[in-house]
Amino acid sequence: MPPLRPIDPAHGPSRADVVQLWEELEWWSCAYCDADFGGAVIPEVDHVTPLAKGGLHEWSNLAPACAECNRLKSDRDMADWLSVLAGQGDGCP
Repeated sequence: MPPLRPIDPAHGPSRADVVQLWEELEWWSCAYCDADFGGAVIPEVDHVTPLAKGGLHEWSNLAPACAECNRLKSDRDMADWLSVLAGQGDGCP
């Protein structure tokens, strides 16, 4: 695995930098539903721990998500989001 490029701590990685790294790592599907990116499915950058809940805009807190999962996850923390994915909450994809 290539080393993560240093980021400007004041701003964090840009969307282009994040998507380029995911391409290099061949991580080319949604981290949550495993939908393959390409064609109509465009990768979005999701903050695993939402910024609204104290998450940081840094490499270790970013995951590729399809638009549907990114919208449904919204600012849920991971425990709430996993229950949605398991069909225990509302709005299951």
